[in-house]
Amino acid sequence: MDFNDDALLLSEILAKLVRAQERKLSEDHPQQTTAPALPTEESSKIEPTKEKKKRCGCCNKKLGLITFPCKCGGEFCALHRSSEDHTCSYDYHADAKRALSTMLVKVEAKKVDVL
Repeated sequence: MDFNDDALLLSEILAKLVRAQERKLSEDHPQQTTAPALPTEESSKIEPTKEKKKRCGCCNKKLGLITFPCKCGGEFCALHRSSEDHTCSYDYHADAKRALSTMLVKVEAKKVDVL
């Protein structure tokens, strides 16, 4: 090895150290922006994150294609689809009263004059 080979090796090591330091700083302080790093083999192998599967709100079973949404906001499996099975917090009684009060009209007959 002669002097040029040693200088080249040292410059490569220095470049790796600088990249590692930049990564460490970006992890410690994400709000600060740094110069874009050179593309490496690690950064080109980024995989997309998988979407978490929906689960039953009661038994935590994975839900497939068929889910049963409830008015309380949860999604349930076939066993826990009714409101009694999953201790639903939605007040169906009050909702039905509200719906009836808006749909039904109070009918009052005219009073009959007494002779």
